[in-house]
Parts: sequence; structure tokens; C-alpha cells
Amino acid sequence: MDAKILNLQSLFGDQVSYQIPQFQRPYAWKEEGQWFPLWEDIRNLAERHIAAGGQGKVKPHFMGAIVLQHRPSAIGEVSKWLVVDGQQRLTTLQLLIKAVQLVFQQSNDDARFERMRDLTENSESHLAADSDNQTKIRQSNTNDQRAFQDAIRVTFLDEQGDYWPITKAFRYFKRKAECWLSKAKTPEDRMRWSDALEEAFAKSLLIAVIDLDEEEEPHIIFETLNARGEVLRQSDLVKNTVMYEADVVDHADKARQLWGMFDLDQWWRKGTSESRLDRIELDRLLNHWMIATRRTSVAPDRTASDFRVYLDSVADSDIERVASRIRKSGLVYKDALSFNDPDSFVQGMLRRLIGDMGIITIMPVILYLKDAQIPEKRYRRCIQILESYLVRRMLYGNITQGLMNLLISLLEKMHQDRPTDYEETMAKFFHSQTSDSLVWPTDGMLFTRLTDSRLRRGTIQRRKMVLVEIERSLRSDLTESLGDVKNLTIEHIMPRQWDSNWPLPYSASPEDRERREDRVHFLGNMTLVTGKLNSTLSNASWQEKKETLGKHSLLRLNQGPLSQTEWNEGTIERRGQDLASSIIDIWKPADYFLSGR
Repeated sequence: MDAKILNLQSLFGDQVSYQIPQFQRPYAWKEEGQWFPLWEDIRNLAERHIAAGGQGKVKPHFMGAIVLQHRPSAIGEVSKWLVVDGQQRLTTLQLLIKAVQLVFQQSNDDARFERMRDLTENSESHLAADSDNQTKIRQSNTNDQRAFQDAIRVTFLDEQGDYWPITKAFRYFKRKAECWLSKAKTPEDRMRWSDALEEAFAKSLLIAVIDLDEEEEPHIIFETLNARGEVLRQSDLVKNTVMYEADVVDHADKARQLWGMFDLDQWWRKGTSESRLDRIELDRLLNHWMIATRRTSVAPDRTASDFRVYLDSVADSDIERVASRIRKSGLVYKDALSFNDPDSFVQGMLRRLIGDMGIITIMPVILYLKDAQIPEKRYRRCIQILESYLVRRMLYGNITQGLMNLLISLLEKMHQDRPTDYEETMAKFFHSQTSDSLVWPTDGMLFTRLTDSRLRRGTIQRRKMVLVEIERSLRSDLTESLGDVKNLTIEHIMPRQWDSNWPLPYSASPEDRERREDRVHFLGNMTLVTGKLNSTLSNASWQEKKETLGKHSLLRLNQGPLSQTEWNEGTIERRGQDLASSIIDIWKPADYFLSGR
């Protein structure tokens, strides 16, 4: 087995044929996961070449590894290699090169067109009467073979559409290259940009090429790499970049100082609750850190590549300083998720936002605020503003739609202001949102929404959190401690199945029945009891419930209902108004913070 690092000029410049074996799957890469990131890498490389003016040395981009095995070929024929692993990558690179090559041809850049054609097609003298040797890659799948040859030879017709993934990929890259080059303002700029794009392709993209011995069984190697092998996580790739940049191969102590905090504490290897993504806490921390640092959206599977782009974009970036910032943010992140201090005002807010409401997307804002090293009093105020806005928004409408983009815009706004103004910046920013899904509800808006409609916004856990905080607000310094609230559950005082023990008068109209069905789900009909007490109360009548609550519940939230001789739609509405007033007092409106109170 032999391994080497090659650029695309070396990989495709010779007379060579890379053959995709039958055991490989058909071409399957797509725009979101592969084409877009690859084009972004190419574009970033080209723009760094432009910024260097063709004089400076641009750091190359490493884009993974392929595994090849040499195959015999006739004298004068192209050199043949079996692609054991990496056919998706090789195929995509060829389509990308060909698409850009065609863009150059359309602009009459003949010399560049000819140079790049040597990277996608072999010369006729090396075909050995086999036309399939013309392309640098020989597909095994019948559909892939036709679509690939049509793309490389530019023989497909418009009516073929974009049915085949290979055709889609070719046209995607062609559109991207045309759009990017069209932004060059003068012919001279166009030439410089074309030079940079060619340089990015030919010399700045690096691939690790592993050559297997001819005795190796390629399908076994392929299965090992793609089925039984462990996939590197984004955090592994970031760590590798840090270690490489810091050059700690022979410095174990320095390596531990840079990254040991994450290697030694198994908490960072714990899986997260995000069911759609196989991520650990360290992956999630690094993704949030990148969002906070770059103040832009970073896809979870792009964390490592965007981290490398970030390092390249920062002039004279000190990897030890960057690693130190990540470690400090790691301490903030873990502390924010620990919820280990029940008496801490900030911990309480974070427990409600992240633990109860599940809004982990606020983490980049938390990391940004802590990195700014603002005084603790200001930090508390900022988190209070964030909580008041998000809880009111949840009770008023949709809490998740567009939230990440909104918070990224907030980060950019904060970046433009002074840290001493962050409280005012946040309050003004949220207050300025006017769309119904993003508005910060006023007292009047929220009171009306809470008292005139069913409380179905948010999950059961979020509604429970609201009731728990109302209970806390009803207590004083003289009241006994509330204690652990984990065993508390939501109880509908008038049960949802009310027909048997809560009958309406015989003369009740359909409208009366409809009103009752609605009021059962109103805020004023909800309270908290223990799980065991909840099952005991069940669908019992009001007199039975009142007696049982009086014997077993010590919650202040239940004192009001216990004073009622009857429980009906009117009492639900009146109690709902009282609870809505408590909510409005707990989570303040924008005016409260803007007035400096």
C-alpha cells in the first residue's frame, strides 16, 4: 500500500482512466450536502488567489482521500486504475472541471479551455480503439455511464432535462461558475478571476491517493471503508486541524493543553437529544461557536470545513489563541447546560429556555455575550431580555420559525455596537420585529391571546414551565421551598372528559356545549398537581376534586380554585385573567427594558 498527496493537475493530467467497479453504488451526491459545499470551497480558494494578486502563496484545500488499485493496460493505452473508494468525489470533480471548462469556451478563452480539457479527456492516441477510454473516469452503472459521457463530451440535449444526478451536477456547477465570473467588472478583472479559478482547480485542491497492492481484494476494502469503518465526527476534524496548525506532533503536553479538556472529560462525547443528527456535545459546541464567531449560519456537517475557512480568513490567526477561546466557550456551554444551581437567577432562565423550552439555538448568543466579557449584571439583563421575548413569543405564536436567522441577525447587530450597549441593542432589535411570527407581544396583545383562546401553544413541558413560574411568583420569602418540580403535572380542573360528572343543564344549547369544550383548554382551567394526585383526581366532580386538592395540595396556584364554591366557564375565565396578569408581570414587555427599569 502506498499513499501520496496530489493536486488535480497531477491526478488528472496524465493519460489515465479511473474505472468505477460494479460493487460501487450509482452516483448519489446532491446539492445541499456535497455540490454547494464543494463550490464554496472552490470559490473561497479562487477569491483568496485574487486577494493575493497572484503573488502570495494561498494555502491549499484538502478534500479527502480516494483508494485506487492499479490494473493492467495495453502498450500505448491509458494507465488504468480501479476506484476502490472515492468514486463520488472523483465523478463530481470531473463534472465541476468540465462545467468550468465549458464556461471558458463560451467566453472564447481558448487557451484555458484546451488546458482544462486535458484534465477531463485523454488524447486520441491513447484510446487503443476503446472509445470509453476517452473520459478520465469510466462509469460501471449504465445510466451513470451515459449521463457522464454526455456531460464530458457535451452531447446531451436540453430535452433530456435534469433527470440524472450527474446531469444535474454538471448544470449546477456551470450555473455557479457563470454567475461568479459574471461579477468581474472589466475584461482585465475577468482574466484575473479566470486565472484564480484555474489555479484553484489545478493546484490548490489536494487529495490523498492510496494505492493498494494488486493482491488486495478491492470489494473487501470498500466494505470496510464504507460500512464497518467509524465515520470521523466534525469535532474530530476540527481537532485534527488544530493539532496540525499548532504542530504538536512531538509535544504531548502542548497537545493536552490545547485539546485535553475535551479528550479527558467524557461528557463531551455524550450524544445530544437531536434525533435527526448523530451528534455529540462537542460537535454541537463547535457548531454554536462557529455561528457565534462568524455570525452566519453554519450547517452541522460543515462545521469543520467552515472552521478551516475561518482560520484562513483571519490575518495572522494564532491557533493557540483560537483554541483558548474554544475552551473558554466550552466552559460556558457546559455550565449553561448543567442547571446545577437552583437559586441562580441566570441558571433559572437558562433552564427554562434550554431545558424546558428546548431552544438550544440561543447558545451562540450566550457564547457571544460571554466572549465579550461584559459585567455579570449586564449579562443577566441580556438573558432576561432574551427569555422575556422568547416566552412571550411562544405564548403568542410560533417560537421556532425563523429563530436561528433572527438570532444571527442579532449577533451581527451586536457586533456593530459596543458591549456596554448590548442590553439596549437586544431590546431595540427584538422590539423592531414587526411580522406576526417575530413580534414581541405587548401586554395587551398577550393578555388578549391568553384569555380569549385555548392554551395550545408550545409543548406540555413548556406549558408546565409557565405554570411553575406562576407558582414561584405567588410565593414570598416566608413561604416554604417549592422543592423539586419534576413530579408535577398539568391538571385540567374541569376534565377534558367532563360529560359524566360535569353535566350541562338540560336546557343547554349547542353553543353552550361548544363554549365548555373551549374553556376546558383555557389557561384558567389549568393547574399543577403531583402525578399520583393527578391520577386520583381524574374525571371526578368539582366537589370531589376540591376536597382532594384541599387535603393534599400545598401549592399556592391551587389556593384560588379552592376558594370557589363552583367551577364553571365563568370561573375559568376570571382565573385565566388573573394568571395572564401574573405571566405579564413575570416576563416583561419591550417597553420595560427600553425604559431602563
